[in-house]
Amino acid sequence: MNKRRFLLISTLVMIAVIFVIVGALIYPTAKEIINLNDRIQIEKTTVESRYFQRQKVRSTIERLAEVKAGLPTLRQSVIERGTEITLVEAIEKTANANGLTQNLKLIPPQEGGPSDYSRKLAVDITISGSPRSMGKFISDLGKIEPTLVVTDVNFGKDQKSGVVSASITGWVSWPDAMPTK
Repeated sequence: MNKRRFLLISTLVMIAVIFVIVGALIYPTAKEIINLNDRIQIEKTTVESRYFQRQKVRSTIERLAEVKAGLPTLRQSVIERGTEITLVEAIEKTANANGLTQNLKLIPPQEGGPSDYSRKLAVDITISGSPRSMGKFISDLGKIEPTLVVTDVNFGKDQKSGVVSASITGWVSWPDAMPTK
């Protein structure tokens, strides 16, 4: 019986030692591994987030560089306050070079007017002359600076004289036309 008892006590002691080892070493280690995996996932998410933010910044910088490269072209389509005469002179010069008579009207933006035109100088041109000169004028109109955006063209012809007349409406971007609020 002593042997049996000894065997039972030694088995119980070994089981207790195993529980102590599991409790003292293996359980905290397993818990730390689980916590480490959680921290790795959090760090991975943070790194991915930073990567996407950097990609956005990089693409924004590239787009800004493209816009900066296109600024000279954009400036051609903008008229500054006080330089409206350059537009008038360019249109008159083009009409005179093509042997046309013209009537030019500039319509500044009106406060409280349509918001679409709050930064645009409207232009109304009435011209008359030969059909060939009219076509050349319209072609040359696209080459003047600042660029005139044509929104409407109406043609008419006097049957007796054969003179063609046209009414051209458009606008030029005028960013400093109205004070910003």
